Amino acid sequence: MSRTSSIILLIFLVSCKNETSKNVDIIEIYTPKKPIASYLGESIVEYPNIYNQLLQDAKGTSFIVDTNIVKVDSITKQVYYANKFKSTEKDLSNNPLINSSEIKGINFETNEIVFSESGSKKIRTIKQRVKYCNQFMVTVNRKSIINGYLVNSLTSNYVYGYQILYVPTIKFKEKTIDNKNQEYFIEYYSKEKGLFKPNLKKNTELYKAFKDNNKILK
Repeated sequence: MSRTSSIILLIFLVSCKNETSKNVDIIEIYTPKKPIASYLGESIVEYPNIYNQLLQDAKGTSFIVDTNIVKVDSITKQVYYANKFKSTEKDLSNNPLINSSEIKGINFETNEIVFSESGSKKIRTIKQRVKYCNQFMVTVNRKSIINGYLVNSLTSNYVYGYQILYVPTIKFKEKTIDNKNQEYFIEYYSKEKGLFKPNLKKNTELYKAFKDNNKILK
């Protein structure tokens, strides 16, 4: 093969590699720069009796009654500590909580999402920003595909919409309790059906991205 032919072949191979890289979707999980208010319910400050009781309950704890987040159902007076929300790219933190390499894949039959050990540790040790939970966004090329909550298993509060339940790492003076082998599932909670596993295949953008990245697990 001539020198000229070798150079042309090399350029072609590099070009193909770059084109392939451009077509691969980047799947990440972000937390927002700041908590995002739900588009459902009314502000807690519109209900002073409920608001004052929550403030009283929060005394002596590390939790803050965020008036931008905590909402009330105007009919049932149910308090929403965490409800469905919308997000855009401008809401994302500068860096992902879980990067693409730490997401091993999703089993679309069971809704189990598998992380690397480093990815799992980030969830187990995350600092809570909303009472017993954190908002998260599964993104494809920084576009939010799923908005939901990482939910501490210690909570008894209802969390609406998409959620991933986890057992937190708990540190005591003499020892640390850390469940490194826990499993994670993408679930959904609604008033009508309670907690259930939604059909994630219907989220075509999510399914396509995981399929194209060979991250569909069996």
